[in-house]
Amino acid sequence: MESFDKSGQDDAAGADAGSSRSQPRASLFLAGRISVNRTGQSQDIRIRNLSAIGMMAECALRVVEGEAVAIDFKTIGRVPGTIAWIRDGKLGIRFDYEIDPEEARTQTKSAPTLVPDYLKKLGKPISPLRRV
Repeated sequence: MESFDKSGQDDAAGADAGSSRSQPRASLFLAGRISVNRTGQSQDIRIRNLSAIGMMAECALRVVEGEAVAIDFKTIGRVPGTIAWIRDGKLGIRFDYEIDPEEARTQTKSAPTLVPDYLKKLGKPISPLRRV
């Protein structure tokens, strides 16, 4: 997945767009899921900006500033946080603890191809089966 730094108003965890940022962040498109602790509601989200201490996401779920939530990442699991700001269908979340954003961005690895031992012993390259 390609990611790149971006300046602008997309603040990962600051209370307003004019606040200074202390953590490096990367703009990206990453799938996740938000769960609201108070209501138990959950919804898929698009993560657009991620740093060690927070993120910005697109979300249609109705939440309020200061509300406790949890974000489910495919690679690092569930991360608790708090809604820092809400604006134009986007929201900022401050994590309860620092995460490794590189690990969170890592693509999930596909399972290795399984080759039976008796074929490995042949010492020849194995090609996929063909329909005859």
